Amino acid sequence: MFLAAFLVVPTQWFNQRSNNSYLANIGYGIKLHDTNCQILVFGDSTAMVGISPILLEKRTGLTACNIAEFAGMTQLLKTEIVDQFLQQNPTPRFIVFMYAPEYLNDDPRGKTRVSMFEAVSFSLEYEHNFNTMRVLATHPMMTIGWAEQGIRMAILRFFSRPFPSEVAHLRERYHGQLPVEAESRTVCTPPDKTAVMPEKKWAEDLRTRYQTAKTQVIVDATPLASCDASLPFLQQELVGTVDNIPYRPIPITSYLAFGRLHVNKTGASEISNMIADQIIERLHPKAGKEEGGY
Repeated sequence: MFLAAFLVVPTQWFNQRSNNSYLANIGYGIKLHDTNCQILVFGDSTAMVGISPILLEKRTGLTACNIAEFAGMTQLLKTEIVDQFLQQNPTPRFIVFMYAPEYLNDDPRGKTRVSMFEAVSFSLEYEHNFNTMRVLATHPMMTIGWAEQGIRMAILRFFSRPFPSEVAHLRERYHGQLPVEAESRTVCTPPDKTAVMPEKKWAEDLRTRYQTAKTQVIVDATPLASCDASLPFLQQELVGTVDNIPYRPIPITSYLAFGRLHVNKTGASEISNMIADQIIERLHPKAGKEEGGY
């Protein structure tokens, strides 16, 4: 099972037949070469689903790319995808990092709350690095689960057709965003009692590493729903850590019925306008927010 998993799962053949549109579009950022992205977006899946480069371009007049990935990817690989992008492409004027509030830290406890299947598969296919092998060797139950899930998916999908081109290249059509169509949420979920709190040092480290004379860095927390019970606490906790302060909520109906803080088209417009306002303010400090902003 292990041998089959290591040979089959980290391949494009598997990705295109996995019945998983995210897996078919994984690693968008490392596939870009000589691409002029004046606004570079990175973060977890809330950024990948919720930030529209097309809207950012329309509002700011700057080219934009969204290279965010699933939370498992950001926890296993940290910001390696950003580093590789910067080696292969012109220097961006802005790098926007956006994560769900509980992922604004480097606490290893967070790794137990999301699936690492996509992250391990991607690392074995594209990275081939020591860190991936170390994680697999030191987390045997996760490794067994990855192999079992991969082989089961491969068997079930063995005779299936690959994804149509429009699905396999979905992120390319939206400059890296992975928009999702599904029912909207109508009820707020209870706060996650196991959530790890944001760390100011973690956000400052991002600014220290990536801010230069040519590049400005913005670190944001993904907005919560206005009915979220943890909103008042985070509105105080995030001061001095993230840039989208005051930390404003958006309506519950702007979120999808599944996925942690994954937004629908309306929510993506609200979040993207928020970020556009931040960039415009830095480009033109005295201009203020444009009409139609967040």
